[in-house]
Amino acid sequence: MLSHREAIRWLAAGLLLAGAGSVQADEPKSLDTLVVLGTGQQTSVFDNPASISVVGAEELGRASTSSVADLLRDVPGLTVYDNGSPGMPRITLRGETSRRVNVQIDGHALSDHSPHGAPLLLDPSTIERIEVVRGPSSVLSGSNAIGGVVNIITRRGGEAPLSGSVTATGHTATQGGSTSATLQGASGDVDWRVSAGAGDEGDRRTPDGTLDNTGHSFDQLSTHLGYQVSEKHYLAFKADQYRLEADVYSPPPAGFTDFAVTLPQRDLRKGGLFYEGTKLAPWLDELKASTYYQTVERRFESQAEMATGRAIGSASDDRQITYGVNAQAELDLMPVGQTLVGAEYERDALDTDKTSRVFLPFPPPQGQQQVSTVTDEAHIETFSGYAQQAFSLDDATTLYLGARGYLVDASLDASSDKPLADNSDERLLGSLSLVHRPSDDWSLRANLAQGYSYPTLGSVDVSWQGYWQDRGKLTE
Repeated sequence: MLSHREAIRWLAAGLLLAGAGSVQADEPKSLDTLVVLGTGQQTSVFDNPASISVVGAEELGRASTSSVADLLRDVPGLTVYDNGSPGMPRITLRGETSRRVNVQIDGHALSDHSPHGAPLLLDPSTIERIEVVRGPSSVLSGSNAIGGVVNIITRRGGEAPLSGSVTATGHTATQGGSTSATLQGASGDVDWRVSAGAGDEGDRRTPDGTLDNTGHSFDQLSTHLGYQVSEKHYLAFKADQYRLEADVYSPPPAGFTDFAVTLPQRDLRKGGLFYEGTKLAPWLDELKASTYYQTVERRFESQAEMATGRAIGSASDDRQITYGVNAQAELDLMPVGQTLVGAEYERDALDTDKTSRVFLPFPPPQGQQQVSTVTDEAHIETFSGYAQQAFSLDDATTLYLGARGYLVDASLDASSDKPLADNSDERLLGSLSLVHRPSDDWSLRANLAQGYSYPTLGSVDVSWQGYWQDRGKLTE
């Protein structure tokens, strides 16, 4: 029977044979590119009060990489690092840690309850464009957007009845590569897309030799099905799966003869339902709503052996379940400018099982193995509502005034070694932005914004009570 990864490879090959290998590129990007981040509605980069970069279809079409992080390396103010695990790159913005950068897929936050922040688990072949905001954006984009926001927008269906594309990339430094294929089409009011891919990278080779434990492999499957209900209403369903296995570069510490860390499982699965309505009423220009369900399953293993013969090992299994509902409306209520209002609800739950093993080669008794297991179950519920008003001061100057309120409830539901506890937090944030265009070639911006970051469920250190001491801090 074919393995899951082999099935993915055969599906990719089938998609290639079924479709004509046509690639359609957008027009070259300019500063008049329309983006949603920064104002919450379609605004050109030049008229946007936020500092924004866009990776569009042209750059994506030229890129020969299997990593989303590689597409972002040239974005000003953004740094990519892999923390010893090449298969799970993370980003920082303007010096803020990865955990204080809001990474979104189709407008939904990719939450991650590790101290390192959310990894970019997505195949570039499924991406239509990437929008990056540098600077605090918690009023419009939600918590953890202190350093900025990266919104990855996946592709919709095709425009022609049937088209397809395929990419294959090889890397001599790792003696590996990746393949992906897409088949898409449209018929009447229905558009659809299916993408599949897989990759396998070996250990990195450098002028000083090969770096052990730096390889990784992945496979992905992505689908989109859209239906234009009428001229004003559009519905879409998206489903994505990304599976990753990775080693971690970890030289043995002093006193150890062997040390290995592996991530045999890092799986992301997501399903989402989207609605878009346009020109629904004289006062309602656009209405967007979506709901999603997302799971992340992880396994972390480590093994160390000391010169004395003592062996230490640990394994951690956790499952994160996130679901939520988002809604946003663009209103034409006042002649001075548009009004944006929205609401979001998210529930994030984490179940963790950690096992530690210590092997003692000396008596009493000889060969004794000590095993300890710790389990935790916790969740966070976040509800927030926001509004932003645009004020056109004159033909060249626009002022944006926004606010967002947060209600957070968190609870340690079960634990084998910590007392149960719960916590709640309330915050109100504000933002003020000004953009002025003295000419078609110049754009001047000024921003004052607050950011919000709530501790993660994976931040439990010594005790749950100590964990909450740093809860809900407000950061500019």
